[in-house]
Amino acid sequence: MGLPYLNNFESDYKFIVQFFREEIKGLVIAAEKFDIKQNLSITAISELRSAFDHLMRADSAKYGIYSEEEIFEESGLGIVEYYKTNLDKALAHLFRAGYDAYDIIAIGLIDQIDSMLNEISPKTCIYSNN
Repeated sequence: MGLPYLNNFESDYKFIVQFFREEIKGLVIAAEKFDIKQNLSITAISELRSAFDHLMRADSAKYGIYSEEEIFEESGLGIVEYYKTNLDKALAHLFRAGYDAYDIIAIGLIDQIDSMLNEISPKTCIYSNN
């Protein structure tokens, strides 16, 4: 998948932040509203946690919190590759959080439709087409 062919790390990071703010955050909030029992939204929240973890890894490399040696020991990558890889992974987790949120919303809508249809007599549904 990867970032949209941006070679500037600041632009990549900004793209991820905007994508979260403009797309994913609202979807996850909407999913939480549909999932009253909060059984399903755990998957979307878990993906957000994973995205945050990868952003922090990228920032740790960028700001020298992880040394080059620590990064290589952990991943076998240099600092630049490590930073880029973690930004790509963060973006992938945000996409999965969005897909999970859409699933939750769809299930919530199906439940609402089923609830409305249960209030209508089956005979009404059959005869309404005539």
